[in-house]
Amino acid sequence: MATQLPQNFEQPRRFQNPSQNLSVRFPPSVLRPVRQGQGNEPRKTVAPTSFIFSPSEGQRTAAGDVVVKGYAFTDTSREIERVELSIDGGKTWENAELSPNPQPGEWRLWRKQLTLAPGTYQLAVRASDYSPDPNANQVSHRINFQVTA
Repeated sequence: MATQLPQNFEQPRRFQNPSQNLSVRFPPSVLRPVRQGQGNEPRKTVAPTSFIFSPSEGQRTAAGDVVVKGYAFTDTSREIERVELSIDGGKTWENAELSPNPQPGEWRLWRKQLTLAPGTYQLAVRASDYSPDPNANQVSHRINFQVTA
């Protein structure tokens, strides 16, 4: 069953090649959790990962309110708890707004509106799940972009 997203979340652009669409990147056998006592395959562990799809690397955008968007995913048996953004090299982090996530293993869209002055920024994003591993909350993706007057 597909996740219903609030109106303020935009679906990423659909590509003609189905393998490029976010919703079909993994076959159901990878996304379906393996329960104890079922199947011979060990559970695949995936660290929380997050990507930025807007703005893109090297993009120029006007000063003022900039909406940053992306997606996050983790192990099929867990769900994304939090996505954080940093625009100052990781000194400070701000929480992003998350789309609803009714089932573990589903990708989550995130967004954050930032008010930025003209300049060059390096945006970093990290995601975390309910994992007890303290090293799981690592920076997943960084982009550089410019804000112009």
